[in-house]
Amino acid sequence: MEDAMKFELTELLGATKRRLRETGGVLVFDNFFGISVVNILWTSVSGRRFLSTDKKAEAMIELNAKYSKFVSIDHINVLFPFVRHVMPGLTGFNQLQNIIKELQDFMRVKC
Repeated sequence: MEDAMKFELTELLGATKRRLRETGGVLVFDNFFGISVVNILWTSVSGRRFLSTDKKAEAMIELNAKYSKFVSIDHINVLFPFVRHVMPGLTGFNQLQNIIKELQDFMRVKC
């Protein structure tokens, strides 16, 4: 796992330098570390990694970010879980179920 972390750090530093050159010194950190973290975990589980340009991996990271918003401590589904049965569309519960299904489908395909 240490080797995977070192490799991902090297890749991340290279990506940082490329982005700094491309943007004239401006670096946006929105999901910047996502692929590196996923690669470290994915490599330890499956022995494979994603390329930094892999669109499916980027989509999975975005789905994971959306999922995190739905399960945060201040979301209505967490504060009042019974409401999801009364108003699943308004609470975002249906959307959460779709996100979970997409994440599961991604894991089934990649594993």
